[in-house]
Amino acid sequence: MKIASGAAKGLEYLHDVADPQIIYTDFKASNILLDEDFNPKLSDFGLAKLGLTGGKEYVSVKEPFQPNNLI
Repeated sequence: MKIASGAAKGLEYLHDVADPQIIYTDFKASNILLDEDFNPKLSDFGLAKLGLTGGKEYVSVKEPFQPNNLI
């Protein structure tokens, strides 16, 4: 349950709290990495999109996030 709860908190942060909002579109088990304490980290932001911008359009992320940018 710790892994599922942590992954959900990561998605909530990206979708509701982050500014700009990030739409994480590739949520699956293989994109959830675990640290040494089994805390989940979301990875693979290649298909992520920035949320609504000033022009109220969704924008695809052009540069993939690096592993040090895990949530």
